[in-house]
Amino acid sequence: MVFTAVAESKFTTFFENLINQGKFKTKEFSFYLGHAASGTAANSEITLCGRDPSKSTGSVTQIPVTTPGYW
Repeated sequence: MVFTAVAESKFTTFFENLINQGKFKTKEFSFYLGHAASGTAANSEITLCGRDPSKSTGSVTQIPVTTPGYW
């Protein structure tokens, strides 16, 4: 996950390309990080265009990306 401006290839990145095409309802992504002790380590995932409500409980913290670089 990187902005096109810092991508080594200088090509538009996959995520930015989808945003530019209007494919996302929301310009966000989320991570679910499994935990070895609970037996969910193999279930880690990234969700583009939102979040998977089945993977979280409680409130969500959104952190805006304010500097083009690595997400």
